[in-house]
Amino acid sequence: MNELPANKSPRSIDSRGLTLLHAIFFSIPEADAGRRRKEIMMRALSVLLPIWAVSAALLLTASPSQAQLGRFRDALKDKIGEAGKKVGQQVDRTGADSARAGEPRTAVPRAKGTKVGISTAKDTLYKKSDFVRGSKIIFYDNLSGEKIGEFPSRWTLDNGSFEVAKQGSENFIMCTDDGYIRPKIGTGAFPDQYTIEMEIFSMGPKHKGHQYYIQWMNAADEVIGEFALTNNGATKLTILGKEFAGKAPTSVLAAGKHTMRTMVSKSSIKCYIDNEQVADAPAVQGFSPVAFRIHMDPWTDEPGNPMLMREFRLASLSGAAAGK
Repeated sequence: MNELPANKSPRSIDSRGLTLLHAIFFSIPEADAGRRRKEIMMRALSVLLPIWAVSAALLLTASPSQAQLGRFRDALKDKIGEAGKKVGQQVDRTGADSARAGEPRTAVPRAKGTKVGISTAKDTLYKKSDFVRGSKIIFYDNLSGEKIGEFPSRWTLDNGSFEVAKQGSENFIMCTDDGYIRPKIGTGAFPDQYTIEMEIFSMGPKHKGHQYYIQWMNAADEVIGEFALTNNGATKLTILGKEFAGKAPTSVLAAGKHTMRTMVSKSSIKCYIDNEQVADAPAVQGFSPVAFRIHMDPWTDEPGNPMLMREFRLASLSGAAAGK
């Protein structure tokens, strides 16, 4: 009967091989796993191959009378199978660790039309415009034909300092001191439905935002309503001393022209900045304007940031003119 040396029993060979295999896998830092994946596999095979070779030799040379080796063969086969599974598991784990350790990841493409991110304040506070421009013009001024440096001829002055100025190729009314101006139209009851539009010019987010107000006046020449645009985007609608809508800007106005708009009917007063509705108030009992004026309050401590207004338009939706 073939005898194994006392210090070379099948159990000791298998145990030493598994111990060495364990040391190989868990001596490699996770941060290096991806870079040394191939090396781990080679070292694992270098451990398993001798175990397999010794085990095969023992199985082939063992005589039938060696009953004690029968149980050993079964146990050795099981342990070799377990070692193989550990090699596969370790290789898979090192691949995952390698990705976490900083290997480039492939971005998952998103479907067309989907949005990334969360809703902004603008999504919830503002909605798209349903503004309908009045068809019958009551008053309109784009400042064509006006002389630069003169007071605009189609307006009257309450107080303040105003003159015609050119921005690019267009004429604007420039305000250089807090004041009020009114269009030259008669006073009287406004139409049941009408719109007001006023274009302003912003120098953009690097500059202070001037303060623009469209004000409704009663027969006693008192302010009974006001639509305000301040701080490059903040808006507020006030009727008979009550604030119906006030919005802080979600983003400042970009450099260029923007339009303040109101649409008034028997049932509501709606206000807009460009194509965004910023206020919608129900009709208020006792709100009976007979005139309106423009209040402009500029920042005067910023050279190169003029306060400009142009393209003023008052029109009736029903076809009735104010004051008739």
